[in-house]
Amino acid sequence: MRNYYLESVGDEVVKKLTRMRKAKSISHEKLSQKAGISRAGLSLIENGHRKPSLLMTLKIAHALDMKLWEVLKKIEK
Repeated sequence: MRNYYLESVGDEVVKKLTRMRKAKSISHEKLSQKAGISRAGLSLIENGHRKPSLLMTLKIAHALDMKLWEVLKKIEK
């Protein structure tokens, strides 16, 4: 059974990470290298074609110089 609430929270996390990447003017290439993931994988995540694991989310947040709690802050209501 799908949990649409959890899926929407996950989507919001990805949107926030994408906004932060763009606000910092960081390219897919640079962020993927810093996070240790493929550029294609990062693009798939940002475009909603792939859901990031918790570890992947941590890597991306860390590469953006963010803590996970900062990413999750104000998303879950």
